[in-house]
Amino acid sequence: MPSDTVGTKASKPIDCDDVHSNDHQLFSESTFFFVPNSFKDKRKRTLKDRIQQYGGKVTNKFSDQVNYVLAAPGRTVADVLEYLDIREPPGNLSIISETWPPECISYGKLLNTNDFRLSDKTITSPPTKRKQSEPDAELLSSQKKQHKTQKAEKVDSMDSTIETQSTDTKGSDTQYSGEHNFSQNDNSLLQFSRLDSLQRHAREYLSDADSDSGFSYDSDSSEAILDNEFYQSNNKNKDVKRRIWIESFLELENVPDHVNHPANDETVVVLSLLERYYQSIGDRWRALAYHRASTSVAAQTVPITSAKQAKELDGVGQKIAEKIENIANHQSEKVIGSIIDKDKMEVLELFQKIHGVGPSIAMKWYNEGCRTLDDIKQRSDLSAAQQVGIRYFDELVLRIPRAEVKNHYAFIKGEAAKLDASIDALCMGSYRRGESTSGDIDIILTKDGMSLEDLQAFRSELVTRLHTCGYIIEILSDPEHTRGTFMSIVRLKSCKHYRRLDILCVPGENIGAALIYYTGNIMFQRAIKMVALKMGYILTTDGLYDRKKYVTAKHASRQERSQYSKEDYGLIESKSEKKIFEILDIRYREPSERSNL
Repeated sequence: MPSDTVGTKASKPIDCDDVHSNDHQLFSESTFFFVPNSFKDKRKRTLKDRIQQYGGKVTNKFSDQVNYVLAAPGRTVADVLEYLDIREPPGNLSIISETWPPECISYGKLLNTNDFRLSDKTITSPPTKRKQSEPDAELLSSQKKQHKTQKAEKVDSMDSTIETQSTDTKGSDTQYSGEHNFSQNDNSLLQFSRLDSLQRHAREYLSDADSDSGFSYDSDSSEAILDNEFYQSNNKNKDVKRRIWIESFLELENVPDHVNHPANDETVVVLSLLERYYQSIGDRWRALAYHRASTSVAAQTVPITSAKQAKELDGVGQKIAEKIENIANHQSEKVIGSIIDKDKMEVLELFQKIHGVGPSIAMKWYNEGCRTLDDIKQRSDLSAAQQVGIRYFDELVLRIPRAEVKNHYAFIKGEAAKLDASIDALCMGSYRRGESTSGDIDIILTKDGMSLEDLQAFRSELVTRLHTCGYIIEILSDPEHTRGTFMSIVRLKSCKHYRRLDILCVPGENIGAALIYYTGNIMFQRAIKMVALKMGYILTTDGLYDRKKYVTAKHASRQERSQYSKEDYGLIESKSEKKIFEILDIRYREPSERSNL
């Protein structure tokens, strides 16, 4: 591979707060060729348009005029050379990741292509386990703290034991119950969780709103990197620009484990809050700038207290450096207040609590003058799902006591058993974790050896039965959707409150990964997925995959994917929850341990 000489290494990006105009001739002397050279994907068409918007040329024919070959994530140099049918690249050619152009646009200059070179390394087997030399003090401290703070009503041990046994007795986990010495990844889980906790703590500056629904976790940047639904055809997020941003983030190798110095905690919290704010209003470039800044600050081993210090960090420009100094001098409220319209943020978050409303719709309503739920009720353009969401809004935002969730669960299990007693119905989310309340009722239907299609057919029968008997009051989604979650509003005859019920079908071969994903809580889920990413894997709702193979397969053509087996996607493990923990070198946590790391 020849050395790349195009552009100069940019030690710092342009601070988005300093940008007043874009240089639309950034790629004026550049000709690009994509591998694979297909633009059926909206994401690639958008990227192509962006390159041309900034003066670049995109060609459909590879020739000596091409300066840059842009490869899809997961492709290796060998893959590209084979695709181009050449032995060695010409001296003037850079073979790089297709994330390079968006990054250049973000920085406002041509970045050093060395940082975007493709790798030929592929992980083909789980890494060798490393023994832990001494007990993890932070882990032991965390466990003690968790036991001290557990409330009596939170732990219904009989429920937890029954639900755990319902999957363990299938034989998927029991064979992996032997002793094992875990590596430093067990500590990494805590570190990732601590950083995520700091970022989520930023919400307190704006709102106390939160959700623990097993089937509806938020999708901030760190979550979306690994979210299986991001890759599926029924993905509800149609923002192509955001997809490019997510894939750019996917290529990062040096994700920080935690905030290295406690004096920088508040700075990371506030920068993460500002990142989230810009995400919510659709300003992805400023959001990316604040993400880079928070990541850089988190990596420092000394307190960052001055603008001069901050400006020396990668990813920090002058304006953000000044904000960091103000935050360090305990002027967080001033920094936040100068940027964020708190009232606007609260209205947007209120609207997004309505079923069927996401950020773009909430912003549209706000820009059109809506400020309250009464304003929304007067709109003539509400979808059927949004009308139902508003009708039951006051009921659906209430927490559900554990005893009531247990009654719902017992009723659903009973009705399911009348149709087929061999199919397991598992209650997920905060209920499986032993919490005293839940946001909604999340049910997984599963059976070892039964296909997704057959489970889907069974779910349709069950839904018809629950609807006929008057339990299901409103249907919010199409129960025939193969990969989707059936969503509805239900009420027990013995209860006056209406509740949300979600039912998901999971084949037995995927139940281990699904249990991790849908048990939560969100901080635990994010932390374990980041540990997987750090080790070269991707953890999805379907299983633990080799990252390179998974991304490559997902970017293949539809025709190619139709011929793929699960091994072609790099599947490592999917059936056993405990085996996934073991592969990741993490001590298995009982569901009740996953609420407080």
